[in-house]
Amino acid sequence: MALTPSLPPLGFIVNPEPETVEDGYNLAIGDKAITLTKSAIHKYIDNFLSPHGAFRSFLTSVSSPSGIQYVTNLSFDEDSKEDLNARKTYLARFFAENTGRLPAVLIIDQGFEYVDIGINELVSARVAGSNWQGSFVYALRVSLSIVASTLSEEDTDTLSNLIVLMMGPLAQASVGYILRDADAPWEVRLPLSEMTIGQNTNVTIDGGTKTQVWTRNIDIICDFETTLTLEQELPKITLPLRGFVGGDPILPEFLNFPPNSKLPLGQPLQLFIDKLQLYHTLAISNPNIATITSKPPYYLVPRSQGKALIYVYTPTQGVGFDTTKNAERSLLMDVPFSVTL
Repeated sequence: MALTPSLPPLGFIVNPEPETVEDGYNLAIGDKAITLTKSAIHKYIDNFLSPHGAFRSFLTSVSSPSGIQYVTNLSFDEDSKEDLNARKTYLARFFAENTGRLPAVLIIDQGFEYVDIGINELVSARVAGSNWQGSFVYALRVSLSIVASTLSEEDTDTLSNLIVLMMGPLAQASVGYILRDADAPWEVRLPLSEMTIGQNTNVTIDGGTKTQVWTRNIDIICDFETTLTLEQELPKITLPLRGFVGGDPILPEFLNFPPNSKLPLGQPLQLFIDKLQLYHTLAISNPNIATITSKPPYYLVPRSQGKALIYVYTPTQGVGFDTTKNAERSLLMDVPFSVTL
């Protein structure tokens, strides 16, 4: 991972989303936030402590000769040193990487906090075929403790001050407080102001009183942000059935005469029927109870007390068939009613 310089952030930054959905899946690292944050800090510090690091010149310009002696690139042991002015410094983000090797810089996580983005974490969405795809911002605040550990109090002072420089003024000069991998949809932001520097502490090792390990903690809170891409199948929308019989698209609707209406005897009623087609025909199940006109305007005329049905017929031979001739018909619907006194 190559950390690239960047300008200081202006407010809250939403990291660019992956260019394709495939990139979003291949680079999905929502569950690796803490590991990636520690790794980014590890590589950032190494760029200062390694003599060939990208930010080594920043450190050599502001530190004393005793400060620039801490390097991470030496591979030989203490007995075969070729450069007496360089000290192998172990830089580790996990305890297993540093088992009692000093001087050392340890990166230890102290937990994290979920960041509420605001009203909506969705930054983009689109429909591709039958699927919905959306990109969401996922942000955490990761608490880290960077521990400088040496065998003397003075060396711990020097090494811890180097770390403070890296996380402070040199962070703005080198990366603008932003650690980013150009090939991944995530970024880590170093703290602009929050930094807690503890006191030196010492512990005696090997059961004696001469050998002591001195440590100092620098606590920081880093912002981790990435973009998560999700995809799901759109629900299939099925329109409700509309009463197709014999090719009819919809059923007629009696606006002023709903089913089971009561019609007073001696009071003819003009029927208002919505969606009635020209090829529909009307009839009464019992002409002794009431009659109905065959052409508009449609009048329902009560004749005697009782119950009957209004029939709506459609031709079985399809739309356009001449219904005035004795053609075979199919019952489309019926509307029950009663004639009362």
